Amino acid sequence: MMFHQPTETLQQKPRCLLHHRPSTSTSCSMRRPTSCHLTLLLLLLLLLLNFCRGQGSDSGDGRPSCDRCDLHLSCNCSHSGFTHIPVVTDRALTIDLSYNAIASVMDDDLTGHTRLRVLDLHGNGLATIHPSAFDSLWSLEELDLSDNQLAVLDHQWFRKLESLLQLNLLNNPYSCLGSPPPFQGLVQLRRLAFGGPTLEELKRGDLSGVTQLEELTVHANNLTRYESGTLADIWPLGRVTLSLHGPFLTNMPVASAVLGDVSYPETPITLEDLNMTETSSVQPLTALAKKRIRHLSFRNLSVSDKAIVSLLVAVSGVPITYLSMDGVTLIGQGSWRNASKTDQKSIDEFFARDVVVLDVFKFLSLLDLTFLLQYPRRVSVINSKVFVMPCITSKLLVHLQYLDLSDNLLTDLTLVETLCGNQETLKELRVLNISGNPLKSLSTVSRMVTKLSKLTHLDVSRTAYISMPPSCPWPSTLRHLNISGTQLTTTTPCLPATLEVLDLSNNNLRSFTQRLPVLRELYLSGNKFLSFPPGQLFPNLQTLMIHVRLLPVSSPLCGTFS
Repeated sequence: MMFHQPTETLQQKPRCLLHHRPSTSTSCSMRRPTSCHLTLLLLLLLLLLNFCRGQGSDSGDGRPSCDRCDLHLSCNCSHSGFTHIPVVTDRALTIDLSYNAIASVMDDDLTGHTRLRVLDLHGNGLATIHPSAFDSLWSLEELDLSDNQLAVLDHQWFRKLESLLQLNLLNNPYSCLGSPPPFQGLVQLRRLAFGGPTLEELKRGDLSGVTQLEELTVHANNLTRYESGTLADIWPLGRVTLSLHGPFLTNMPVASAVLGDVSYPETPITLEDLNMTETSSVQPLTALAKKRIRHLSFRNLSVSDKAIVSLLVAVSGVPITYLSMDGVTLIGQGSWRNASKTDQKSIDEFFARDVVVLDVFKFLSLLDLTFLLQYPRRVSVINSKVFVMPCITSKLLVHLQYLDLSDNLLTDLTLVETLCGNQETLKELRVLNISGNPLKSLSTVSRMVTKLSKLTHLDVSRTAYISMPPSCPWPSTLRHLNISGTQLTTTTPCLPATLEVLDLSNNNLRSFTQRLPVLRELYLSGNKFLSFPPGQLFPNLQTLMIHVRLLPVSSPLCGTFS
């Protein structure tokens, strides 16, 4: 994975300062102005050239240079307007050249970089690479060539990269992988990403040399030809991400063949960019069902209520333990006929995020799908405009241990309905995340969760709390509490003494004096403290994170933290 870090230069750039000293020589006196001016002009030019070299100007051979390298020898040369590969110290371990305007890589541009581990060239408009351009990169482990203009893949680029672990070739205008197979020499490759909007064909032998992968990503939204077995020889195969928009709509045999080749019980499958509005569009998923997969995710999905029913029918009885939908547009009126007849007992975790109901006023209900809720132990419905989960639904979650309803529209009133008021519900719940909702009353939350006798983690961060009541009831099991990112100005004994981890960061607190005898971790950054909290209040504290905006010099740390 490519990453960017804040950089510090390996050597301090020269400062353009002229120190004035009275002259003792008559050669630079007012009597010889021409000579003086020429000397000063020459000195200024030398200083300017030296300064420009530090800023990335041309090196001695006419190539630009980049010296923005930190102490870890990671060089960030991105977004710099380079049109050619710049000269970078050959001691560099990471070079980030993303988002420049480098159109070609010549045979000697990277000569000498035998220690380089990571090279990022994505987003450059790169169109040509010399066959031997990467030959000296013996230690290279990560190479990113994505989002460029490479119309043909040349196997010679990779022939010397025997240490390469990760290769990204996404979103280049090649229509096939080419011949000879480009990846034959990459014996250590573990993460491979290829394809784009112009990829049309994949045939057997294209991935010759790729024997096992931890991650495989294929963007094939316009794939028209696929030889069965092309991806079948990769084993073991870890996580797989496929974009198959076109095949799912117009070439279902191709979609089915691709899915059949990468599906294994222990391989998580993620399908992107699908439009499943008709029941027939679900047909390729039967290839997954036959392989008894256990982890299925959808990302950027448009789906109708009828197609969801067909999906549940297709995977009925399949031992899927994890089902995820991230970025979903739901079309239809909420007709779930025949859904309840399917067998989904194996589902242990359901994850949904960014769900949009296209015509919410015509949508009837999701209640006919509540039969699914009696099975999972983990449920997440995030940023989906949920304003209430009816009590009748909550009571169906009899095995639920983890519930995430963050970034929705829950209020204090609807939270009472969700947690069934004074009625018992969610008896197995250990973790509750209701952060990012417009909640205003901390006392309401504490009162509602008191009955959750197994609750250990509660997240109410990024809410609208401005005050804390003098005292609050809490379950005796509560150990972790997150109230960060609210508007609290003071704390009270409302905080439970059972806490082991407490996050109060990014509030408006000026002091913190609550005694918490078993607290191990305390997070207080982003407040307005005038002094450190007294250490004797937390005899078991192991971690204190406190980045304050203003601390007087005379403020002592009262107590000792181990």
